[in-house]
This record gives sequence, C-alpha cells and structure tokens, in this order.
Amino acid sequence: MEPTFSEAVLTGDYTQKGVPLSRDDIANYLSVLVRLAALDGFEVAEKNFIHRAAAALGLEADLARNAHKLVDDKAISTETLVARIQDKGLRLCLLRDAYRLAAADEVISPSEIRELATIAKALGIDHRAASAVRSIALQEARLQGEFTKMVSAARA
Repeated sequence: MEPTFSEAVLTGDYTQKGVPLSRDDIANYLSVLVRLAALDGFEVAEKNFIHRAAAALGLEADLARNAHKLVDDKAISTETLVARIQDKGLRLCLLRDAYRLAAADEVISPSEIRELATIAKALGIDHRAASAVRSIALQEARLQGEFTKMVSAARA
C-alpha cells in the first residue's frame, strides 16, 4: 500500500497541500537519517527523533525494517542512498532533518560533521546554502523546544 504522505508534514506548513511522496523516497529518507544516527551509536534523543520521523512519515513496519537493512549494508554508500531520493523538496527537508538529528543529543561529533558534509554534497547543495539550512534547522529545534516547554508548563 502506497503511503499517502506529503511534504506538508515535513515542512510543518499545513496551509499548503503539499506534494505526495513515494514510498521509496520515504524509505531512503529514513535510511539516510538512521545511518547518520548510527555513526556514534544511537543516543536516546537520536532514537526518539528517528522513531518520530518514521511515525510522521507514515512508515509501515516493513518499510522501517527495509530502511535499517539499507543502513546495515555498507556496500551502499550514503551518496547512493541520497541519490535514490528523487523529490527535490524532500531532499532539502532531508538536509534540515539531518542537522536536527545530529544536534538532537546536543553534541555534533566530528564523524557527524563529515557525514553531514557528505549528505549536503550528495544532495548537490553548496556550502553557503547548507549553512543556511543548518541555521534554519537549529533555530527550528530551539523554537520547538521552547514551545514544548510552554505546553508542559501549561499542563502543570
């Protein structure tokens, strides 16, 4: 069954209809994120990020398992995984989410920095644009954290 998922969920812009995304694009998107998270061992914050991303992407269990299989296959490079994502908007969302994932545990390691550069290069995004995406991603994460605290405080 083809997921009925659109980029509106990833961009957080629910005023737009969004473009439907393919099942393969979604699985490869998650695979790139899982590979990034696995570099230094999965931290709790990274696991939570991956689980939430999979749920938001509407992934069925078999798609999630296939994403992990792709990551475990070292013969498949990050560049190959990225190249499999056809939708250009989803590719940009991937870089943003990769930055957010790397920062989820509040430490971006040297291996994560190298992998982020590999992802950006494979996406065909120049350094200046990648820096802008990183800035947006980190601002979004900070603002989302502040809003989460407000919601928690309202419940207290």
